[in-house]
Amino acid sequence: MSAGTQPEGHWLSGLQRHLATTAPAATAFVLPAYRPDLVLAAAEMLGFVHVDFRKDYMRDGGGDPALQPLDLIERAIGDHAGAAGLVLQNVEALLATRAASVRQAWLAGFLGSPRPFSVLLPVVLFAADLPRTASVVTIDAEAIPPDSLLMRLWAQR
Repeated sequence: MSAGTQPEGHWLSGLQRHLATTAPAATAFVLPAYRPDLVLAAAEMLGFVHVDFRKDYMRDGGGDPALQPLDLIERAIGDHAGAAGLVLQNVEALLATRAASVRQAWLAGFLGSPRPFSVLLPVVLFAADLPRTASVVTIDAEAIPPDSLLMRLWAQR
């Protein structure tokens, strides 16, 4: 087991296996519930940059979120060029402003697209809109650590 790699059966092992066996690309990882603590933990365990897209990009856009372009996601990725990898938390906040057909088309084009580094999108709300592709990794609900006050406090640092 190399540094940063979790043992088989760890909640993150399937995602790590996917990243180790594919070229850098955009990948969705599906969580069974909104768990910002797990998203932050995943970024740290993988050695990736963590970005709260809603806080760091959408809030700065001001005005109606429905008027903010989906290209804002590409700007966030570009702003982190040279990163080992990137976890973009809360992209679903922007996707929620679009019709299901627009979300589905955007996700189908975005996921699996080659990148200079891996880009991970945690998904909870719109898992049904994800394409059936190898660029989607589902995290087993039974494998994730229980939600706890300690984990919530840790994630708020």
